[in-house]
Amino acid sequence: MNDTHEISRFLEKKIPHAYLIETGCDGLHAEEGEDSLGVVCECLAKSVPLAIDGRICMAVIPATKQVNLERLRKYMGAADVRLATEADYKPLLPPGENGVVPIFGSWYGIQVLVAHELMDYQEISFIVGASQIIVHIRLCDFLAVEKPYVCARNAILSDAQRTPIQSVLVYRLDEETMEKQPVGMLVERRKADRGERLLGMLRLARKEFTESGENHSIIVIADSP
Repeated sequence: MNDTHEISRFLEKKIPHAYLIETGCDGLHAEEGEDSLGVVCECLAKSVPLAIDGRICMAVIPATKQVNLERLRKYMGAADVRLATEADYKPLLPPGENGVVPIFGSWYGIQVLVAHELMDYQEISFIVGASQIIVHIRLCDFLAVEKPYVCARNAILSDAQRTPIQSVLVYRLDEETMEKQPVGMLVERRKADRGERLLGMLRLARKEFTESGENHSIIVIADSP
């Protein structure tokens, strides 16, 4: 579900209170219904693809956190837990998805786990799709649509906060095939926190690497899970 229009149709059908936000070079722009957007949301979340005893799942966790695989293994009573590779989960996605980790696992029949730490928030956002737009959604709506397994607090996450993002790889999307072509690396040189660094780095990448007359949305970045 990488296409903006497809995501919009899914939200209109399943989650009418959600909306899309364009990640532009100059800031964040709501697609509709918002005159001014001072913050994206209370919590930026991310989907982490996992293989639990060979079964592909995904964990939805705060973007500033990481999955502790050993904790998750013990909590789930599994013999083996690892991060899933693109080769693992791409066969579950329709043609043209190009291995982008989805946020709505139910759309593809993928079991979804949610870190209990997200229960502290009323709203969450995801950077999704090949063009890296933002989906802003009420947590209660996400839970109602996905019907995920909500893990106990402190059961699946590492204790420490993620190390602040220092660099990201920058890619240009082929608009026909949606394949990513590497164009460079962006290094965070500011010592002060940029806020939501991933969003800040995405905006900066689009400002630095978008060519004249080019749609900025084809410039995307890659961050580790």
